[in-house]
Amino acid sequence: MSISKAQALGIVFRSADTYAQELENRNLLFICVDKHGRTSAFETAFHDYNYQHLTGLETAQTLSAQLFYQACLNRRLSVNDFEFHPNGTSEMKLAVLPLLVNKHLGPARFIGVYNGKNPLLFADHVAGSVKGGIGFIRDGGIGPYVSDVSIIYRRYH
Repeated sequence: MSISKAQALGIVFRSADTYAQELENRNLLFICVDKHGRTSAFETAFHDYNYQHLTGLETAQTLSAQLFYQACLNRRLSVNDFEFHPNGTSEMKLAVLPLLVNKHLGPARFIGVYNGKNPLLFADHVAGSVKGGIGFIRDGGIGPYVSDVSIIYRRYH
């Protein structure tokens, strides 16, 4: 899938609005029951500095993750402020981002401990559906999990 920078701006602007309304400064608790009837849970937190990573867009070091997010909310980000990651993950993330930035996460059909098989994903837990998912790691190794990892790209047409 090929996305232009102008299309990317539209996606990150709309998704930032949803992220602000649905997730920013909120915690979600995932409670799961596996096929053996065992219950597990993990709590996640969503911060302003997590949003840029979810987009997959790269910026100059002078534009912090918080400033990137504020620029998206204020429609001040321009096509000159970011680049797509050369490995193609930016376009894949942007394709599923609108599905995953709400409190229902798409809605989540799978939730669990990540098995570590994808070399581009560093996560402890994942949640999502066959269209896309999001990974979670612990913020600084302690506290609730945060969405500071790559979106799992699995998009079926």
